[in-house]
Amino acid sequence: MIAKHRYKYQAFTTQALANLTNRQIWFSKPSRFNDPFDCALKVWSSNLSEAELTHLYLRYKAKLSGPNDWDERYLTNGQLDEQFKEYIARDLEGAFSDRLGILRQRGVACFSEEAYDLLMWAHYAEGHRGFGLEFDTSVDPFPRAQRVNYQPTLPSVDIFGLLNDPQSSKVLDAMVLTKSDRWAYEKEWRLLHMDGDRQYTYDYRALTGIYLGAAMSDDQKEIICLVLHGSPTCLYQVIRKDDEFSLLSRGFTYTPFQYAAKDTKA
Repeated sequence: MIAKHRYKYQAFTTQALANLTNRQIWFSKPSRFNDPFDCALKVWSSNLSEAELTHLYLRYKAKLSGPNDWDERYLTNGQLDEQFKEYIARDLEGAFSDRLGILRQRGVACFSEEAYDLLMWAHYAEGHRGFGLEFDTSVDPFPRAQRVNYQPTLPSVDIFGLLNDPQSSKVLDAMVLTKSDRWAYEKEWRLLHMDGDRQYTYDYRALTGIYLGAAMSDDQKEIICLVLHGSPTCLYQVIRKDDEFSLLSRGFTYTPFQYAAKDTKA
């Protein structure tokens, strides 16, 4: 069963507060990720079969040139020669360069299935001093989020599939949605956008909860509460359990400070 909510861990910063106030999510370019292997790609090392080479040859010949030109250039005694294989290698390099150029401009926003992960709070929420956002997966844009695949090796792409269908999204999907299994604890989902390093507004109904970190200061809690005043978003206080290494939360009610003049008689 897929969880109804996605969570985003935040440090308590001016930008995070501005994003919360304006109902915006930051979509980062992949070059800014903290994992240098993220969005890396390698192709299968195995060679194309003779049948696949023949299929590509006929496809390229029909698309790019006249039959006589290609047959004279790439056939020796009726067999495909090394020149065609070199041509395929150059075309493959160009195809990957095109995909990398597209990927560098894309925007990615990252979320988790987990609201109480100790490492996530430590790494992404300023050592439990930040806060977590809870989003409803049924409200736009979250139905479009895609699950990250975790595996022990770099993602591979079918060379034949890439060259046979240059417009396929499988290459970009493999690059953006595959990470090392060392990161599996994050249980990550990603939203993709055509343009990166920008904020995009979401429907206010998508934000169903704010989780205040177990180590967040009272002053910062008050600021969060003031930002959310009058909104339908629920507030939760994250608490450390006394008997195990885990967290839980309880509803948090904000009571505004009431100023009252005090008797200053000596």
